[in-house]
Amino acid sequence: MSIDRAFSNGALVIVAVFSILLAYPANATKYHAPSDEVVLLPQFCWAQYMDNVEGPEYSISSTLCGVGMNHYCPALIELIEAKRSVGSKARNRAGHLNVAHKEVLYTLNAMRDYPSCPIRGHAESSLREVEMLQKTMPRR
Repeated sequence: MSIDRAFSNGALVIVAVFSILLAYPANATKYHAPSDEVVLLPQFCWAQYMDNVEGPEYSISSTLCGVGMNHYCPALIELIEAKRSVGSKARNRAGHLNVAHKEVLYTLNAMRDYPSCPIRGHAESSLREVEMLQKTMPRR
């Protein structure tokens, strides 16, 4: 096989792969969490975790809030898991709270140039809740 033909075949494969990737919706990759936790999320998180939900009310607009909003709903899942970490799972609570804190801060930082972001108050409230729960954790 000549080098030109091998290059041509390789280029064809690359074009085919990119065509498939571009045709596939960007939100096709769903996040995963237990369904009993997903149902506790605000409606604007549903598109991130559920199939067959469409419309602006089911997602966080990066146009209105900036990039990085995909971190917020997983932070809420971590917060839910922290609050459910009792008994034998209590040792996981601090870890869930630390992840939630980091991701909520990331979200708020990403939306700093979007003062009219419709979920800003929700995110600020979540940060206060996480920080309050962190204060209740025993010191080691």
